[in-house]
Amino acid sequence: MSNYDHHIYNTLIQIRDILELGFAKEIHEEDIKRSEYKASKENFITQIAGYVDEMISEGELKESDNHIGTRVSGCLTRAGITSFEEYDNRPIKELLKIRNFGRRTLKNTMKIKAWHERKQRD
Repeated sequence: MSNYDHHIYNTLIQIRDILELGFAKEIHEEDIKRSEYKASKENFITQIAGYVDEMISEGELKESDNHIGTRVSGCLTRAGITSFEEYDNRPIKELLKIRNFGRRTLKNTMKIKAWHERKQRD
């Protein structure tokens, strides 16, 4: 048996064992959680980018500040934050521990969050 055939054989045995032991449901649930997280992350990034674009067009931010959305969404999603509600639940000290999340990013995040709140009220 070649190495490749041996690898395929072992993989099939592992799949059979997983199915027999009932782990398939747990694996499926984990896949669903991962997919939901990815979708919420992508929605959050899109939402932030849209807010930054609106803020630039309204004169709240300068045209040169278009990178702000990328930094803010990158930092927050790196920390597992995928909504403004999750952001509200994090202490500022914890946020400042996120890589590349300094005081300037905190200030910009607060601006974007204020814009978000204004949009929610309208």
